Parts: sequence; C-alpha cells; structure tokens
Amino acid sequence: MAYDPNSQNKPIILPNYMCISQTHSLDDLTSKVFPYQDLARAINNPSFFFSSAILTTRNNIVDKLNQKVPNLLPGEEITLHSANTADTSNQED
Repeated sequence: MAYDPNSQNKPIILPNYMCISQTHSLDDLTSKVFPYQDLARAINNPSFFFSSAILTTRNNIVDKLNQKVPNLLPGEEITLHSANTADTSNQED
C-alpha cells in the first residue's frame, strides 16, 4: 500500500486475501503466516520474506515476534557483526 496523507488517522481496510481469520495465540499466527514447510525452503530463498508480514500496533508484540520467528528457522544460529564506519587505515591488528 502506498502512503496517502488523506488516510491519516482513518481505519485501514485490508483486502481479504491479506487477512487471516482470528487466532488466539502468537504460535497460531506465526504458523499461518510462516508455515514450517515454507520456512524450511526459505533458507535458500530469502525473497520468501518479501511476501509475508505480520502487522501489529503494539511494540511488545513486535518484540515477541522478533524473538519467535527467527527461532522457527531451521539450522544453527549465527551472529554477524557490523560496523558503522569502515577502517581505512593500513594497519593490521
């Protein structure tokens, strides 16, 4: 959906194909949006995540989802480190 300033503070109506019937737990919701068999294939196809999303209005739910969904992915967890600036010196440590 594109941003429309005329829609500010108005209800957002999603098309039916974007909606999931009521669920009673985060486990139910995540299993419908990210079925395990699809997650198993997503490891080789990162674009899978471009077509699925869970929208929520509460940050505490976002935090729970951010903890839960990565744990559903198969395989070992790895940590990648990043830096805000590049080391342009010629020194080796």
